[in-house]
Amino acid sequence: MQFDAFGSPSSGGIPVVVRRHVEEAATRWWRRDSAYIDNSRTRFQVLLQYDETIDAHLDGVLVAEQLGLDLIERALAVNAPDVSAEIFVGLAIAYLRADGDLIATMTTKVANLAGAAWAYEGVFGWVATPQVGEVLEAQLASTNSRYRDAALAQCHTHGLTGGAHLLAILDGHSQDLVARALRTAGECGRIDLIPTVLRWLEPSRQSTPAIRFWAAWAATLLGGLNDVVADELRSIVDKGGSNQSAALRLLCLSLPHPQLLTYLQMLSQSAMAPTLLIEAIGWSGDPSFAPWLLEQMRIPPLAAAAAEAFRLITGFDCDSDEGDAIKERPYGLPAAKAGEAEYPYPDVGKISSWWDAYAAHFNGASRLFLGSPLSFDLLAEVFKRGEQAHREIAALYWVLLRPGSMILPMRAHSAIQWKRLLQLKEISS
Repeated sequence: MQFDAFGSPSSGGIPVVVRRHVEEAATRWWRRDSAYIDNSRTRFQVLLQYDETIDAHLDGVLVAEQLGLDLIERALAVNAPDVSAEIFVGLAIAYLRADGDLIATMTTKVANLAGAAWAYEGVFGWVATPQVGEVLEAQLASTNSRYRDAALAQCHTHGLTGGAHLLAILDGHSQDLVARALRTAGECGRIDLIPTVLRWLEPSRQSTPAIRFWAAWAATLLGGLNDVVADELRSIVDKGGSNQSAALRLLCLSLPHPQLLTYLQMLSQSAMAPTLLIEAIGWSGDPSFAPWLLEQMRIPPLAAAAAEAFRLITGFDCDSDEGDAIKERPYGLPAAKAGEAEYPYPDVGKISSWWDAYAAHFNGASRLFLGSPLSFDLLAEVFKRGEQAHREIAALYWVLLRPGSMILPMRAHSAIQWKRLLQLKEISS
């Protein structure tokens, strides 16, 4: 994302500095998803600091006034296969300035550029002003399915329900946006749509695997978990594929405890990958599995995953100041693959001693999360301070405990996430 000219100082600001602000805002936004949002170990405070750096560069473009706009225009004129990051900067500046004429001009300028829809989704998740909300609602009726997809993806970020647009998509003849609309229904707490959602799981419907997953996912979050929905999620787990882990996690978080124990016992006798089974045990929150997890920590390829599952249940953190992680991984143990979280390698002796000392504190508990019983105060604390993987679980638990709630927006600007959390806390108090 380089610019081929320094621009001319048509208003205040040093061209080379302003150009750097444009470049950095675009590049950092582009990297944000892969480096921070999709990194399961990113803590909210780190994301907050990163978002502040993007805001600082956008501020640098804003104060440069016309010079900033000139440099954005030059960036958009580059013949590249995807200029979504540059479009994001242009749209963000227009909406941050709240300039109707500039918004109209920028909208026209980027309409046919590659990556415009993704940039819109980014802006919808970055700027929470009435003008952005109005544009989002307008794009729910767009004839461009990619723009509609972008708007549907960020409805919950702005506290919008999707209105009649969701029902129109779910009752329509095209399946183009059905999976996205189902997901939005779950994210927005549309309990009124449960019957419509469940119809997509009927055997007579020629639903795609993605549609069936999101229908089951939405029904569960909306409080509609029944035998049909649970069977669908179990079928997705059995078949594998891209939604296997998400389906298994949702089952572990939502099944009543006796059913969950039976299900986990069945999985333990199946051909499921050992690491996924260990993850499921962690998601179960059941401390009775702690001794089994300690045994898995003695198996080098499974040790780190087992320690993380143990943390999900008991709250014991190998990365804590107590130094309970082995700093050097055993020789020959493969490093984490690209996109996988790298959890610490546990010192099993220390963790076993800790468990011997504190196991009695966990007697009688059937579902814990990071060592504590479920409560809205716990979930709020995890969402404020936890790692991304834990924050995702907290967001799901919140809705499962209170169907009809809007799910917390995990991909939005950290300030918007904070605002939505405060709103949910007020509702829950």
